[in-house]
Amino acid sequence: MLLSLVLERLITDLEERQESLRADRHTHTVYLKEHDAREIILNSFATVLKAIERKATLVDMSVSVGRRIMQQLRLPRNSIRACHTGWFVLVSYIEAGLIEHRLQHVKTKRNRTSKYLTYQILVKDKKALMELWDQIVEEENIDLFPSNVPPAPWVSGMHETGIGIVKKSRPGIIKGFSPEKQPIVFNMLNKLGQTAWMVNKPMFEVIEYFINNELDDNPLKFTSEENQQRRESLYIETSSVYRLAKKHLETNFYHLYNTDFRGRVYCNTAL
Repeated sequence: MLLSLVLERLITDLEERQESLRADRHTHTVYLKEHDAREIILNSFATVLKAIERKATLVDMSVSVGRRIMQQLRLPRNSIRACHTGWFVLVSYIEAGLIEHRLQHVKTKRNRTSKYLTYQILVKDKKALMELWDQIVEEENIDLFPSNVPPAPWVSGMHETGIGIVKKSRPGIIKGFSPEKQPIVFNMLNKLGQTAWMVNKPMFEVIEYFINNELDDNPLKFTSEENQQRRESLYIETSSVYRLAKKHLETNFYHLYNTDFRGRVYCNTAL
């Protein structure tokens, strides 16, 4: 598959900076020197999109991206290393002109404005982000996007994709899981993974109509958002889901699931 110009820029920038990594100066990121830049970008992009949609701070996005990459490489959880890793990768997105960071007041969980300024990630080039999405969405990676084939079954506490059977759990706990000890959990998750989904075509046609037509009564959330930065983020989320649905419009698709300590089930695909 030919690489888009945007993806080429990201890979080139990341490769150049990977070459400069040194064990005596880059304790938390030197391990990236041995890994393929293309795979790092592919495995980070969905996390970047999700962070943009929720208006994540620079620190939050760095940690999320770092954890995602470390998960793929099956490395133990380490928040400091995750933050360093995520920032190292995000620099490529910034250098390529896709995103930017600015000091802003952010909203707290109680919807109050924070007292102090925080670096927040913003969309800089919407068109380039969508071009990159069109390239990456064609990748068949079951833990990133829905797949046309069922995921490999759970046979231990760690899935072959590097995802743990219990969300946000310590490695020691995950190692104790097996089909013999927790048959209900494994049976449930494997049956869900084998369950085929289909896009609701009438609903898809409605969404497609409103995406392609600027109307005063457009029900899509991004059209009523007055804040331009928030509008860009919501548009990217809506457009990404629409394009993903379009890809699977005529086929069944499957998700990979895991659970949390309460037994609540989670879908591990990106959107």
